[in-house]
Amino acid sequence: MADFIPFHAANGETIVAPEYAADWSPDWFGDAAGAAQPLAGGRGSAHRVSTPLGPLVRRDYLRGGLPRHLSRDRYLWTGAWRTRSWQEFQLTRRLRQQGLAVPEPIAARWQRRGLVYRASLLTRWLGEVRSLLSVLADGADPARLLPPVAQAVAQLHQRGVWHADLNATNIQIEGQDRVWLIDFDRARDRVTDSRRLAGNLERLRRSLRKYLPAPRLAAVEACWPAFVSHYQAARAERQ
Repeated sequence: MADFIPFHAANGETIVAPEYAADWSPDWFGDAAGAAQPLAGGRGSAHRVSTPLGPLVRRDYLRGGLPRHLSRDRYLWTGAWRTRSWQEFQLTRRLRQQGLAVPEPIAARWQRRGLVYRASLLTRWLGEVRSLLSVLADGADPARLLPPVAQAVAQLHQRGVWHADLNATNIQIEGQDRVWLIDFDRARDRVTDSRRLAGNLERLRRSLRKYLPAPRLAAVEACWPAFVSHYQAARAERQ
């Protein structure tokens, strides 16, 4: 089966997962006024959209940091296959096929205007999930919760994928301990440098240190050596 089915419309080019192409409609992006419900987090870039397929999440690619002052949502055009939506769609689809718990990609869109483009990605709504940060802040035992997080990150790294922003909000928890990894914008595939991959763990730790209240952070810090050991053991099991 092909990786995607392309569609052309007045509002841009779209690639759709082939299993949904027969029912596909551009309306699924929720462009009509009032059709998309903003979600908390993500610099205002995420919206929930109701579709015949069920609820989906549309994420619009927005710049952060200093570049946002130059252009909030436009990127330099260098080809369709190099758009951020195309690349994230392809990577997350491949990870899903390999059994990783990442959001199911439904469609990717880019809207070109001259030398720049805007982009959006549609993924399956994960349902009742909460960020790792929120769960830990509310008192979850890190000794119970961190091992499945370490397992999920190790599985990602075993496939050579480096996450560009593995912070405590891009790790989502379903139920007691099911772990989802989200937001693969700017992620890199086929990374073999173990030090670079392990840098994801330090990025996660910095986000916890920045946002967790002191008492909860102390509990996480006490478990951190065990977290790293669990990660290393999970990596070794798959080599």
